[in-house]
Amino acid sequence: LLVLSSVPIIAVADTSEDEYLTYTISNGEATITGCDTSISGDYEIPSTLGGCPVTAIGNNAFEKCKSLTSVTIPDSITSIGNSVFHSCTSLTSVSIPDSVTSLGYYTFYGCKKLSSVTIGSGVTTIGSYNFYGCTSLISITIPDSVTSIAGGAFRDCTSLTAIVIPDSVTSIGTSAFHGCTSLTNVTIPNSITSIGTYVFRGCTSLESIEIPDSVTSIGSAFYGCTSLTSVTIPDSVTSLGERVFQNCSALTNVEIPDSVTSIGNYAFANCTALTSIEIPESVTSISSSAFNGCDIVICGYEGSAAETYAESSGITFVELCRHLNTEIINAKDVSCTENGYTGDVFCTDCSEVISEGTVIIAAGHDYKIADSKNATCTEDGFMTYACSVCGDTYTETIPAVGHDYSIVTTAASCTEDGYTTYTCINCGESYIADETSATGHDYTSTTTAATCTEDGSIVYTCSVCGDTYAETIAAAGHNYELTESKTATCTEDGFITYICSACGDTYTETISASGHSYGEWTVTVEPDYEIEGEQQRTCSVCGNVETETIAPLDDTATDDPTVSCTHFCHSESSFVQFFYKIIRFLWKIFGINQYCECGAAHY
Repeated sequence: LLVLSSVPIIAVADTSEDEYLTYTISNGEATITGCDTSISGDYEIPSTLGGCPVTAIGNNAFEKCKSLTSVTIPDSITSIGNSVFHSCTSLTSVSIPDSVTSLGYYTFYGCKKLSSVTIGSGVTTIGSYNFYGCTSLISITIPDSVTSIAGGAFRDCTSLTAIVIPDSVTSIGTSAFHGCTSLTNVTIPNSITSIGTYVFRGCTSLESIEIPDSVTSIGSAFYGCTSLTSVTIPDSVTSLGERVFQNCSALTNVEIPDSVTSIGNYAFANCTALTSIEIPESVTSISSSAFNGCDIVICGYEGSAAETYAESSGITFVELCRHLNTEIINAKDVSCTENGYTGDVFCTDCSEVISEGTVIIAAGHDYKIADSKNATCTEDGFMTYACSVCGDTYTETIPAVGHDYSIVTTAASCTEDGYTTYTCINCGESYIADETSATGHDYTSTTTAATCTEDGSIVYTCSVCGDTYAETIAAAGHNYELTESKTATCTEDGFITYICSACGDTYTETISASGHSYGEWTVTVEPDYEIEGEQQRTCSVCGNVETETIAPLDDTATDDPTVSCTHFCHSESSFVQFFYKIIRFLWKIFGINQYCECGAAHY
């Protein structure tokens, strides 16, 4: 009969993978199940075995590998089983990666040389007796991911001096720090509500402990803490369990709050340094063995359980004053500069200070601005403050801010210098610096030639700024040359025509006719009575002969009635006139021409 069963595959790793490990593969994941105990030195656990990722280290996998000094665990690991490194007595350091979420119990039990441990942020529980007997472990950081510390987790870690328990932890198991004889300081978070059995038992170097307000019950947590000198129990605690401070032989002072209602068996047994204790009226139950081995005085109130216990146990009882009549003493008003004091509550019945007051911290001056002047660029300002409470004043100088210049650069032009203007944006003050000379014009010229009648010009234009100016080229004037002429005569005008050799312009000058240049008249035909005569003259230039008629002679001396001649020939006598007519007729025949002094002819 063949019986098949489902079992994990067990394989020994090939030497090409790892010569020390054994492992199983299930669902495509490898779990390390064992290791050759001859392994030594530093060892890095492989992340794959048999072609599969290594996700777990099984129970007792590296137990008693006594020559192994350090281990590197890969990120592929999520689970570490029980007693994995149990009794690895040479192991000094180990780092648990963030990928690990489950850490079994007795993991590093008896690793006496383990001094350095890093716990990854994936771990939520530090299992039972995980570091039991790790006597070289000096310190350890517990990550915020941890919510519980199981029983015996750090038991007998005799070199552990301090530990900070994060706020994430809500429970601490029995004997978690039992026998940590070098532990001097522990911080317990407000997340803890109960400190259980023997949690700090035998922590012989622990001198003080601060119990948070979250704790409501304390078991036999501090049994045998022989260096513990004082404990303040918070108002949240309602019971002190059995053996809570048993054998705390250095304990001299314990303050029990009004919230506590019971004190358990052997709670303060053998606290030999504790000489007195005040038990509040809230305590209604005290175990008969609570103060065994103590030479103590119990202070309490009349009729209280404390009085009953003291009387039944043969312990000296000192009645406490109920402080029905009190007053405030030593009070002091607070000022701006000096602390005040609320004052002590003083019982006038027992002359005891019941409670001390509190210091009122000087609040400091309440300064407000009383006067101010803004700083300028060149002058300091100030701010004067006055305390609204006490009137104290002080003045702060506000330094002159200095000019904050904006810079405007004016480039040099052809005709004007360049410069940089610095103007303060705050006050407007300005100055000019960094001057540069004008560059001068860079002229190019365009020439329009002059003509005979119109001026020419040279126009200069600056290639930089466009400025222009012109120079006139004076008209050259015509350069006339004689081209044609005709001489004037006595009766016809002449002319001279000129042409400009440059432009071809012409003009003509008229030479007026000179006119005849006649000589004296010459009578060519003498006039007679009633017969015209003739006279001629000749032009000396052209020889032209001008003929002119001479009017006939008149038989009167003159035809001009304005002429009044008194000569005889002009007598008005008809006889004389007749006589002269005959005479003139004769003269005419003989060619004699006579004239009167008045110009009239006598013929």
